[in-house]
Amino acid sequence: FWCSFDLVCLLVILRLTRGANLSKLPAKFYVIVGLTVNMLLFFSMHIDINVFMNYEPWWFWTFYSFTVIIMDVMMIIALLTNKDFLGLLKGYRAMFETKQRV
Repeated sequence: FWCSFDLVCLLVILRLTRGANLSKLPAKFYVIVGLTVNMLLFFSMHIDINVFMNYEPWWFWTFYSFTVIIMDVMMIIALLTNKDFLGLLKGYRAMFETKQRV
């Protein structure tokens, strides 16, 4: 269910901010990245537990726990400050501009 909630939230945010420029709203980029990572991790955990029936803790469970918390904190900070505090947007732009030049 958590994966579905993240997907719905992501789609609503994309719909509501479809005309917003990332330069004016860098928090949008952080929320998109955070929700996407959380959604993929929730889905992976679902596959691990419900499909593969793995109930023994392993490194992925620790990675999952820390990453979800880090993504949540990152999204909260981005929403409160609306700044590119980790340089993710700058890196995204550098990658995107490099791909266009090639």
